[in-house]
Amino acid sequence: MDYRIGIGEFWHESNSFSSLLTTVDDFQSYGGILIGDQILNRQPCQDEIAGFIDTLSCNREAEIVPLISAGALPSGCITQEALGVLEEELRAILRKAGPLHGICFALHGAISAETIPDIDGYFLRVMREEQSEDIPIMVALDCHAVVTRQMVNLATALIGYRTHPHIDRVETGARAATILLDTLRGRIRPVTRHQKIPLLLPPPDDGTNSGALKDLFEEFIAWDRLDGVISCSLCPGFAWQDVPEQGWSALAVTDNDSELGDRLNQRLAQSCWDTRSELLPQPMVDPETAIRQARSITGSPVIITDSADTVGGGAPGDTTDLLSAMLTLRGQVDGMLLIPLPDPQAVQAAKVAGPGQ
Repeated sequence: MDYRIGIGEFWHESNSFSSLLTTVDDFQSYGGILIGDQILNRQPCQDEIAGFIDTLSCNREAEIVPLISAGALPSGCITQEALGVLEEELRAILRKAGPLHGICFALHGAISAETIPDIDGYFLRVMREEQSEDIPIMVALDCHAVVTRQMVNLATALIGYRTHPHIDRVETGARAATILLDTLRGRIRPVTRHQKIPLLLPPPDDGTNSGALKDLFEEFIAWDRLDGVISCSLCPGFAWQDVPEQGWSALAVTDNDSELGDRLNQRLAQSCWDTRSELLPQPMVDPETAIRQARSITGSPVIITDSADTVGGGAPGDTTDLLSAMLTLRGQVDGMLLIPLPDPQAVQAAKVAGPGQ
């Protein structure tokens, strides 16, 4: 029997505290809203879609049905207009695709719109409405997902990245596709269990490469060898998404064994709680202290970062606290100071004034 399997992705990290909303133009300029075969004809990309395609194309019984692919750089919440466009395109392609046997879909897990906090779960509900409620849907997640009950209830399995920086996106997509094929063949019956962990922390500097977070990830990855385990994940969340179900999540996908999933989640949650003090970032300093410390360092450049205004997490990059401190201490620092700030009006004023003014 041939299995018709839909594939697609929505990618965005929604910073609730950013004043810059994410529009349709942001999706179009980042890579476009790709529909159907446009996904198969896109430029090669090392992401979950590539993992889906690599795995499914190696199986003669699998027919790939490309659905939709859209993403935008991390920024503020998605506008209602953008949400409407994405939902309309998703519904239209799901109807055009006809009956599917299963879906592999990549979601960030931290997407919000102006009035809907859980867009990832919202889109999963759209998939259930437009296709059979019984088909398996495997979701590849960024490990910084803020996992909701809606997402757990509507997805058959949630499979998170196991690295930060994220260098296993292709592998995560491949794992999701393999789980889907094994499910369709009747080899496994995935059951996803979920446990919230009351933690909210910024990502550590070195991600999963060292320290307490590395130890936590190695703990649950080792459970792959246990009988009945399909996939376990830890989602430390996205700290700048202000939503009701914020917090870390332990996820266990087992072969029809809810009790095993609950036990593993409880064990992982306890490990996270026990090491919470080790997960805290090193003590941070105020801007003026940071500048004085930088002044004592031999050589250049010296970089000071405002971690609360991280543009990599969707912040607008427009806080002026560091600039104010630089101006206060300008007479004590030799050399050139460079502070990037988005301010088109100031740029235009500088152009009009001319050099030296």
